[in-house]
Amino acid sequence: MAKTAGNTTFALAGYGRFGRHHANVLSNHPSAQLEAIAEPNQVAAEQARKAYPEAVIFDNPFRMLEEMEVDAFSIVSTEETHADIVRKALENRIHVFCEKPLSTRLDEARELVGLAHQQNIQLRLGYILRYEPRHRVLQEQVQSGRLGKLAVIRAKRDASRSWFEAYGHRVHPVYETLVHDVDLVLWISQQRCRHVTAWGGYHLGFEVPDTFVMVMEMDEGAL
Repeated sequence: MAKTAGNTTFALAGYGRFGRHHANVLSNHPSAQLEAIAEPNQVAAEQARKAYPEAVIFDNPFRMLEEMEVDAFSIVSTEETHADIVRKALENRIHVFCEKPLSTRLDEARELVGLAHQQNIQLRLGYILRYEPRHRVLQEQVQSGRLGKLAVIRAKRDASRSWFEAYGHRVHPVYETLVHDVDLVLWISQQRCRHVTAWGGYHLGFEVPDTFVMVMEMDEGAL
């Protein structure tokens, strides 16, 4: 596909439930151009081919990176693959938008952030709740001081049994859902966390905990 002047060309890794949303947005955004999609599942890959006939379809994201020249890479593959794909894209000096988690290991996540800085490449994560109007208003109200000194932020999130049946075998719910709440607390408070205490429980027979509670103590004393 010939690049339209002024557009940012994208490749997409993953054409599952959320990858389809990314493909739809990228193909309809006036400043973006979806050039290629990598999807190892043959059924999903064929669906991508039919939905986006102008995009080149690959079964491997690394081969896609080798053969396609694009400006940016959107990564929506399974969670355990994120870090390796991000690393390869950054090494190729391609800007990256990655759905959470960046990695399931803290040292690896720090390595990738360092690599992005070293390469002077944009690396962005999908913490989309920051862009919801209600959260933006709350953050502005807290930071303006209108609500007084911040003492406590309480966040509660429920996941259905169907969620655990679909994802409980492959991803820890802390990486999939709780990270949104952690990000909101850090963003709304504009404070760093100095201490964390957490508990988890296994009640439904899944490989990952189905209940967990976490208390964050922020550096200015808020909980």
